Amino acid sequence: DFLEVMSEFQDNTPQKNIYFNEDVDQLKAVNQNGISLSTNTIATRISAKSRSDVALAAIMNLHFVQTKETFSYKDILDEMKKAHSFYKPSMKGSNLKNALDTLVKDKKINECGSKVYALHSSVISDLEAQLAAA
Repeated sequence: DFLEVMSEFQDNTPQKNIYFNEDVDQLKAVNQNGISLSTNTIATRISAKSRSDVALAAIMNLHFVQTKETFSYKDILDEMKKAHSFYKPSMKGSNLKNALDTLVKDKKINECGSKVYALHSSVISDLEAQLAAA
């Protein structure tokens, strides 16, 4: 019977939770952290006011939503541009390098190599809690 075959097919099909975020053109699977926020929403939740804040929101998206351990300068810049309420064209180039240097000095991120970064292990749980609480 058709319904029985479809039921078996459905039971054997891997399931993923899919959602539309504020950037309706993006479809994403919810990651194992259960965090499914756009960079723009993360920037809002952390009350981003500076280039460093917008860069941190992008890095948080790369780490918590996209589940990347390390990210390049280009990854960060591309993700910052998705924070449409916060990103300004002046945030790239040497201004972004200065923002990333500030985050390194503040021990929020580590520079793992030439233009390759990762969240500092000491801030991961605090930042994740901040996203969950907001």
